[in-house]
Amino acid sequence: MSLGRTQYQSKAIFKYPTNNLHFMGRIKSLMVKRAAKQMLAKDAEKFNDQFNHNKRILGRTMPSKPIRNKIAGYMARLVKMKKAEAIKAAQPKPVIVEDEAPQYQQY
Repeated sequence: MSLGRTQYQSKAIFKYPTNNLHFMGRIKSLMVKRAAKQMLAKDAEKFNDQFNHNKRILGRTMPSKPIRNKIAGYMARLVKMKKAEAIKAAQPKPVIVEDEAPQYQQY
């Protein structure tokens, strides 16, 4: 059952669908995640949701630039997620009353 493609091309189409590629992100190593979480737990007030600010703070202690940048970026992401959770928790939840169900017109 050939559709005019070689065997390799037909497998590649199903193995790597192009419609989902823009949703994929970079995977952080466990070392980066662990280090970022430990530093945030230790000195949470030093870091914020800005990558460059976190990078400058980490630059004083980290000898490796690539690892420093990964940790600083992950820290910025964690701080942003914590802020979003705090905002979501502060918003009042809607109360649904069953007596006030919408009435639909019958035809």
